[in-house]
Amino acid sequence: MKGKEIKGYVEKGYLYVNVLIEIVGNPKEHIEKAMAGVTDAIKKKEGIVFVKEDLGNAEDAGEGLWGIYSELELLLKDLDGLSWIAFNFMPASIEIKEPSKITLKDKQVTDFMGDILSQLHQVNMKQVQLDSEKKGLLKNIGVLIRNAVLLTIDSDVVKKKNADGIAKKIGVKEKEIKPVLDAMVKEGSIAQQGKEYSRA
Repeated sequence: MKGKEIKGYVEKGYLYVNVLIEIVGNPKEHIEKAMAGVTDAIKKKEGIVFVKEDLGNAEDAGEGLWGIYSELELLLKDLDGLSWIAFNFMPASIEIKEPSKITLKDKQVTDFMGDILSQLHQVNMKQVQLDSEKKGLLKNIGVLIRNAVLLTIDSDVVKKKNADGIAKKIGVKEKEIKPVLDAMVKEGSIAQQGKEYSRA
C-alpha cells in the first residue's frame, strides 16, 4: 500500500499503527504456526486494513525455547480494533504513527475503559481459579508425601528409617522431608525414637 492510500485512510479517521508481536515457545514449528494464525486473524478482522508485515525467522531463545516476531503496519477504523489487538495478542509494543492528535468522544473512551475492565475481571477470575487449584494441588501433594512416609516406614525393604533413609526412598532431600516428619510426629501419626521413625 502506498503512502497516498494510507493518508487517505488516516483522513477518514483511521489510526495508522505499528504493532510488534512476539511469541516464545516450543517446538519451533508450533510458534511459526501460532504466528501465522495471529496474522491471519488480524487480516480477517473487520475494521482493520493490513498494510504490511515484517516477519522474522524463528530463533533459538535458549533453554529449549524458540522465539519469533512479526512487525505489522495496520490501519484501524477505531479504538475497538486497537483494544482487540492489545487484549487478544498482547503485543510487545504498539505505536500510533498517525494521526499525531486523536480526538475521542465520551462513548469511545467509555467503551475502551469497559474493554479494559472486562479483561481485568477475566484475569482476576483466572487468578482466583489458579490460586484455588494451586491450594488443592499442594494439599494433595502433602497427602501423597505423608502416605509415602507411612509406606516407607512400614516397608521391610528400607533398613534405615531415619530422615535420610526415608527421604532417599521417597526421592526427596532430607531437609525437605524433615518438616513433614516433624509435623507427623507432632500430630501423632508417627513416633520418633532417637533418629528412627515408626508408626505411632
